[in-house]
Amino acid sequence: MTRPSFSQCVLAASLFGSAAAVGCSETPSDPADHGEADVSAAETTRFDTIDAAMLFPLDAAHMVQLGDNAVTGGKVTLLSKAQFGQASRLTEHAEEVAAAAPPYESWRIVAFRFDPCATSTPSATDCKTTLRLVAQPVSKTGADDDALHLIYTLPAGEDVAIATELAAAKASCQKTLKKGTNGTPLGIHPCLALPEAKRKDFRAQIHAIILKHAAEDKLAAVSAMFTLGAQDNWFFGASIVRGGKLIQVPVPALVDPKSGDPAHPEAIHQTFSDSSPVFNPTAPRNGSMAPLPANPASDQLGVIINERNVRVSLSSKPPSLDAIKAGVRASLRIENPKLHDVLSPNDSVSCVDCHMTGRARSNVAKNLPAGMTMDAFDLKTDAFVAPAQTTTAVPTVCGPTPKPGEACLLPEDVNYVVKAFAYHGSQITVIPRVANEAALVADFINRKLLPK
Repeated sequence: MTRPSFSQCVLAASLFGSAAAVGCSETPSDPADHGEADVSAAETTRFDTIDAAMLFPLDAAHMVQLGDNAVTGGKVTLLSKAQFGQASRLTEHAEEVAAAAPPYESWRIVAFRFDPCATSTPSATDCKTTLRLVAQPVSKTGADDDALHLIYTLPAGEDVAIATELAAAKASCQKTLKKGTNGTPLGIHPCLALPEAKRKDFRAQIHAIILKHAAEDKLAAVSAMFTLGAQDNWFFGASIVRGGKLIQVPVPALVDPKSGDPAHPEAIHQTFSDSSPVFNPTAPRNGSMAPLPANPASDQLGVIINERNVRVSLSSKPPSLDAIKAGVRASLRIENPKLHDVLSPNDSVSCVDCHMTGRARSNVAKNLPAGMTMDAFDLKTDAFVAPAQTTTAVPTVCGPTPKPGEACLLPEDVNYVVKAFAYHGSQITVIPRVANEAALVADFINRKLLPK
């Protein structure tokens, strides 16, 4: 089974001992396919994507913290204060970012993902059981636009234990709902979306899984994304954990495939920039990344990451389509976990390329000449096809004026949709690759871990 990334981005070295890169995320065939699926009427033990990955409601008083989480017999720390300080220095402008980072005590776990079989190569049979947690600073107004992706590798046997515990939580949830949860769009779990009195028991079960299986001593890798409070630069950095300390490593795809070293001495972290007006939907988005991936043969979004360039290509007579088609096809391959194993040392996709696939495609879709459709760019050949009886649907897209606290999905053509599986303010961000990865995980659990 092929495997994951951050936001998110992460490193193969954290799991398999190689310092070579990793990192990216996934998507179904066409952004227009993202719809809300019908929820199964019958209760079921079969896992779906919502059982392998879920967002928590933004309620700071009832969320897991980075440190000092009370459990029977003591406290559990997921990321120590010292490690947090190291994580805040993984990106460009390290000291400035660290000084401006929201305080350690304000960070909460906003998302949970379980992968019982993270592998070292696309065809590998060796599995590492991992828990992946996304943390953001949370306040009364929502979540800030900073995020950490925490990867924990677990001892043998914990895959079955976690699957069993999640199955018990699923059963109790369905009993509360009086219906099944399969087919639910990936986002806030339906039993976490209930009123407090009805959701607290299910939430306690999921929190118990996190605090039982993920702890500071199992932390293997941390990826970071910080913004310095603006909505025009997003700074990415990555690390592995050795001896309890975060050791910075190059962001995926910045390593020269021949030498194994960064292509440039400064090419350790990566930045996505967009200088276009945030609140002007008609202004072309001026997206760019720096540095570019080291291997020109790797899948890259290329020209379609910048809407200005897309407009120039599409408005020429005749339209210049080759570079756009290459970018669209690359976006679908990046989103397809069957084609890109982000934990393979030989399969590197950059953080920015990974996070921006949907937005980059929307740069094309919203500027097509009259009479042209996205079908001109072949949306089928490289698109992910989900296993039978799994859904890759994501939540309903927000309206023009989302209500405070409304758990709707920010559309991909919004300038500041950069995170993979998290929040922007009180609205959800989910890139399709996350749903695709969760579909593969759910299928693996159904075939390999659940009782027949």
